[in-house]
Amino acid sequence: MTTDRGEPTPPIPPEQAAATGTMASRISLRQRSGGVIVPVLTVVVAFLIGGVVVAATGHNPLAAYRDIFNGAGLNWFFQFGHHHITLPFTHTRVFFWWDTNANALAPFNLSQTLILTTTLILTGLAVSFAFRCGLFNIGGQGQYITGAIVAVWVGSSWAHMAQGLHIFLAIVLAYVAYRDAGLATAKANLDIGRTAIFSIALFASSATMIFAARARSGLWLGTTMALGAIFLVGQGSEYARLLAEGIGPGSALFGTTFFTLTGLHGLHVLGGLVALAALFTASRRRARAVGPVAWEAVGLYWHFVDAVWVVVFSVVYIGTVL
Repeated sequence: MTTDRGEPTPPIPPEQAAATGTMASRISLRQRSGGVIVPVLTVVVAFLIGGVVVAATGHNPLAAYRDIFNGAGLNWFFQFGHHHITLPFTHTRVFFWWDTNANALAPFNLSQTLILTTTLILTGLAVSFAFRCGLFNIGGQGQYITGAIVAVWVGSSWAHMAQGLHIFLAIVLAYVAYRDAGLATAKANLDIGRTAIFSIALFASSATMIFAARARSGLWLGTTMALGAIFLVGQGSEYARLLAEGIGPGSALFGTTFFTLTGLHGLHVLGGLVALAALFTASRRRARAVGPVAWEAVGLYWHFVDAVWVVVFSVVYIGTVL
């Protein structure tokens, strides 16, 4: 269709088309909503069939589902009481609604549920990861086994490496392995000069953290937090620029590996800022309650974050230029 001027009519948005009530609009709306409705209906039907099977055995389906709910530890969220938790890096105890004692039944059951379901969740992410990269998917079971083999190889080859380094090492090796496939995209879109500027802020924060730990200085600690925040803002602006150019976590192999690697590091930087803020608050309120171990632990973690970024920046940015 064309307008009075002979120009083509712009396409009608799906929401507006659905309001017109045409057959095509209704089919389009059903296809878009099917991604939510089908899984929900599947779960409901599964529970109904399971209830019928339980009832056929002469037992109460509601009682069976209640026992499953409690056995998975989900009842922990509804067990309110008068409990306490200890603030990080201090001996201060504050009120908390839920019982975090792992020796209690509900918290223990919930922790075991999370341990068992984590592998299944990661397997599902592995399958979607391959699809988003446009790679052939060998199936959930195959990717689970392959991932387990690679994880065992990385863990056994560097058995004395810290646990956090294992994660970054595996992702860095994946980026290096598929580097050639996304090299052209990396060279055309990565802004190395701008990234180097806010990387210097993160590198400088290691020095300020050393001064803060030696002098137990809140001023140097605040400077460290400011430099870390500058790095996160810079990394966020880099993400915004790439997303505006159409490069995201799901855009081919480069986007997936780049956002996974740098995003994981960014989360660790954010966690470090939270730890720095907790240490800063505790040292200001009760300086005597904050021992040297707390300063050393936070400092080591922050240096670890800086050291990881040296590797990431060298592989992702400098390696692209070379």
